Amino acid sequence: MRKLAVLGLAILVIGAVLVFGVYPYIVNQATEEILTGLKANMTSASLMPGENISFHYVSLGKNVYIFYYNSSQFPLLVEGVPVNASTQGHSAYYVISSGQGTFQVVNNYSQPVTVYYSQYSYYPGDGTLIGALIIAGIPMMVVGVVLAVLGFLNKRGS
Repeated sequence: MRKLAVLGLAILVIGAVLVFGVYPYIVNQATEEILTGLKANMTSASLMPGENISFHYVSLGKNVYIFYYNSSQFPLLVEGVPVNASTQGHSAYYVISSGQGTFQVVNNYSQPVTVYYSQYSYYPGDGTLIGALIIAGIPMMVVGVVLAVLGFLNKRGS
């Protein structure tokens, strides 16, 4: 096989490993840490009508994850959600990436409800590494494909 083609394929494989191997592994490790933290901090409280649970958060370089669900079939009233919070899906799962304040879940129904809740802070220190892997891996794959094609098309190869 031609040297240029072999070099291109090697660069392509390294780029693919960075993007499709190392990147998902790091993201998976971070996800596992966050879920483990949320599970470890899970607690419950019975709320009478009009009562609330307050979450105090300080997000200084950390993401704050707040999760709750309740015993009723209906969502509870949520107050004080910062504008930079993002909700994940239809569940009551909030990610707060900056700021500080108080977040409240209020029983706005006429019956008592049990609320299961958790809060966990995570420093996304791998964010720079993840970005570097993507920034390095994708161009490596493109260069690898180009070199491999040129290597296979090159009539003189050695």
